[in-house]
Amino acid sequence: MEPAQQPIRDRFLAAMGRAVHQVNVVTTDGIAGRLGATVSAMSSVSADMSPPTLLICMNQSAATTQAVLRNGVFCLNVLHESQHGVADCFAARTRTDSGDKFDCASWTQTVAGSWRLDEALASFDCQVLSATLVGTHYVIIGSVAGVDFRADARPLIYGDRRYCAAVTLQPQA
Repeated sequence: MEPAQQPIRDRFLAAMGRAVHQVNVVTTDGIAGRLGATVSAMSSVSADMSPPTLLICMNQSAATTQAVLRNGVFCLNVLHESQHGVADCFAARTRTDSGDKFDCASWTQTVAGSWRLDEALASFDCQVLSATLVGTHYVIIGSVAGVDFRADARPLIYGDRRYCAAVTLQPQA
């Protein structure tokens, strides 16, 4: 079947598979428990609010999504290029010997109560400001209570259904 004749959902998924996304792990803790998941859908919403805001998109049926909504807090951990093992663990592609995803790396509990990946490229400690169900996913807006980052690593990215590393391009003359 020619690509133009495929159903729009199939074409949408194929085209989105060609987009490049940074790889993140969202964690939460509280009355609904300590959970986490690998996500690619995140974005800054506004740096000019006090405090700043960002958004994540998570499948409504995922246990981590329900825990984020119930706990009211999450930490968005942006992974660097050597942390694909962490991404795989939180995406349930691999398992730790103990069965606890959090055993794949070192973590520190945040002020809001979630878990920050100690060696993350960047971490955003958030309180849930709002959550809107759109189709099968929640768009969750987080109010940023704390930020940590490092400048000595490059982001882990995902595109064409595989992990990639960002490279710096030289300006064209």
